[in-house]
Amino acid sequence: MFDWSGVSAFTIPGFLENVRIMEYHSLIHPQMRTSLVDQKCQVSLSDSGKFSFGLHVRLVPSSVWKFIYYEYIHCRISAARRLRLVFEEDKPKEFPAAGSSASKLRTFVATETGDCKNIQSLFTNRNLRVLYLSGSSIQRLPASISKLRNLRYLNLSRCQKLDALHDGLINSLYKLQTLILHDCCSLSELPEDLGLMKNLRHLDVSYTGIAKFPESVTELCDLQTLDVSHCKKFTELPENIGAWKQLRSLNISHTEVSKLPVSITDLFKLEKLRLYYCPNLTALPRGMEGLSRLQKIDTSGTQIKE
Repeated sequence: MFDWSGVSAFTIPGFLENVRIMEYHSLIHPQMRTSLVDQKCQVSLSDSGKFSFGLHVRLVPSSVWKFIYYEYIHCRISAARRLRLVFEEDKPKEFPAAGSSASKLRTFVATETGDCKNIQSLFTNRNLRVLYLSGSSIQRLPASISKLRNLRYLNLSRCQKLDALHDGLINSLYKLQTLILHDCCSLSELPEDLGLMKNLRHLDVSYTGIAKFPESVTELCDLQTLDVSHCKKFTELPENIGAWKQLRSLNISHTEVSKLPVSITDLFKLEKLRLYYCPNLTALPRGMEGLSRLQKIDTSGTQIKE
């Protein structure tokens, strides 16, 4: 780790003042046409305000150090493929303006973003594969999210003001494999055409306000994990959940579900079934013993009698 806090030749860019950690991967020197970094570099601000910059590097002449700092940290954020921002608490949050032109960006991770300014510019990046945007104060996803046609992973956990997913979301994000909506407590329903997400494998709507799934949800033929736990208004699973042939984990604990569909006995790949603290659940369907991969079921907090 190189500590340049006392070197007057280098100044900290304004947009880094409230950024805790920023990581870059696969940085290429545009003049030398060679990789300067084996894996990643990290920029961080210590509690004392010191600025440090760490790199895993190849043999690089000392004359290019200033170039690395100035070009890649100050100007060339647009060259990053993976970017993680962690903001200081109780300070204004702003997404670097250069990030909106980061056409090579594939992965973006930011936690507790709140009302971060300019963050919505991310939704115009056509090449983005992973978007982890937890703790945001957004109420609606911008229409520009339709441009993220290569997105595979979308995490909007703890976006507690998010109250709806607009209709065009499903048709646009047809490559999406993982959708995390954990603790989006204002969200009360999912789009009717959810089943069009044919590549969706992991769906987490725990701690949301949804009461039921749209009928099309059983068309998610590749679904492997489903978490509806702690949805206090959730009352029933679709009758045809047996269509989820790839399902391995189902969590409906702490919900108001009163019965399990008979078709659950067709989920032969099911390994984990969490039912605890479903106070209205009185019995299990016959034939559950045929699910050979299923681990022991915890029925504590239910009315099911052993």
